[in-house]
Amino acid sequence: MQTKIRPEDTVLESRSDWIVGAMMAVFGVLGLVLAVGARDTEMFIFGASLLGVAVAFDAGLVKRRSTVRHALARQAATRQESQP
Repeated sequence: MQTKIRPEDTVLESRSDWIVGAMMAVFGVLGLVLAVGARDTEMFIFGASLLGVAVAFDAGLVKRRSTVRHALARQAATRQESQP
């Protein structure tokens, strides 16, 4: 059984997703700078890992938001079909 998603419930989530996504993008750029300017292997690994985590996290946010958007579109289409 699927739970219904209300568009008004996703507004606050959308704002927080943008804030957290931007923060992770900054961490990703920081990781890139650390990896490029590394003088030892440990710092390179840390910077590359930070970049990888930031990219994976932001990709997960994009996937989650697109899934919610598709669910809302599906619910709207179902409602229009059921109305006489």
